[in-house]
Amino acid sequence: MTQTREVTCIICPLGCKAKLILDEGKVISVTNIECPRGEAYAITEINAPVRDFFTTVKVAGARVPMLPVRATGPIPKDKMMACIREVSEIVVQAPIPLGTVIVKNLLNLGVDLVSTRSLDAM
Repeated sequence: MTQTREVTCIICPLGCKAKLILDEGKVISVTNIECPRGEAYAITEINAPVRDFFTTVKVAGARVPMLPVRATGPIPKDKMMACIREVSEIVVQAPIPLGTVIVKNLLNLGVDLVSTRSLDAM
């Protein structure tokens, strides 16, 4: 069964409205897109959507209670809530240097969770 889907590309400021033709769930055509990166984004968004992952973890022994962290790469959209649950249980001890790996291979997704700032101990 053939169907048409539309995906708004977020790769650049143009915001192309990609039109995708799918046959039995597989992308067979992408139109109305300005660049190859946008085409790749639209296909990924249909086949296996991913998202960047930024959040915070609790900190003990610092002047602030939370440490901003990010994944070193995108994670599958359907794993987002599992990652949030996993990270909500973490408490790190200050001091924490910028770029410290907080979780290695988060949920076996092939990405690490790293600090995005330094925090000194009190």
